[in-house]
Amino acid sequence: AGDVDFAYSLPATDLERVKNDPKFTVLTPTSNRVIFIAILPKGPLNDPKVRQALNYAVDKNAIINSVLYGLGIAADSPIPPHFFGYAKMEPYQYDPQRARKMLEEAGFPFDKELVLLHPTGRYLQDKQVAEAVQAYLSRIGLKVTLRTMDWPSFVAAITKPLDQKDYDLLLLGWGPGVADAHFTLHGQFHSSQAPPRGLAAAHYNNSEVDSLLEQAMRELNEAKRVELYKKAIEIIWRDAPWIFLYTQKWFYATSKDLKGYWVYVDGEMIFFDRAFFG
Repeated sequence: AGDVDFAYSLPATDLERVKNDPKFTVLTPTSNRVIFIAILPKGPLNDPKVRQALNYAVDKNAIINSVLYGLGIAADSPIPPHFFGYAKMEPYQYDPQRARKMLEEAGFPFDKELVLLHPTGRYLQDKQVAEAVQAYLSRIGLKVTLRTMDWPSFVAAITKPLDQKDYDLLLLGWGPGVADAHFTLHGQFHSSQAPPRGLAAAHYNNSEVDSLLEQAMRELNEAKRVELYKKAIEIIWRDAPWIFLYTQKWFYATSKDLKGYWVYVDGEMIFFDRAFFG
């Protein structure tokens, strides 16, 4: 083996270089983490049509290809595609003309400044993703100011009540340890989880979604659970409390000689108990 046998959470900018190095094998497993822009439901952003328009304004595939170097899967659901309870929705395809028209029809005040809060160094290329979202929104005439925060300050900002928040948009990742719809849908879209009690960053509140998620939590029949989650996802997708961006992939590299390790379903835990060189 060489100097490095396993490298974890490498920067996306190194992907092509490491791929082309014959000493390494590259792993890019899908994570349990979705990355999104939470839209706070206040002022003009409380209109679902406005929030839908923001989704049409952002080219998720371009961000994945140019900013993440391919380390993502464009969102077609609020949860990753490998989760139990996943339901595929019709993606919000990039359509800036449609986005602008929808905002005009909704009477959106284009002179309003929107503040987009984001961490740096927490998620893969997080600052660069925030800058890309800002650029896409500016193309349809929105004024977006970025506010970069360290992680402790960022968490403190998330956990404030809605009426104490001095920002409008928030770049966040959510990745439970169990690949089941409950942990993302309940954690981010049940009204009981709105800050300061929980971490549902968009302060989403829909009584029908609450009821569906509560039924799914009690339901023992798997097929019925899947159907309940599908109904909830359809409503959430239409209400668009997020700009749905992507499911993140991890990026690891191993020496060519390392064998027998395995990666857990969340892509984050790697086990070496049976690893060997050969």
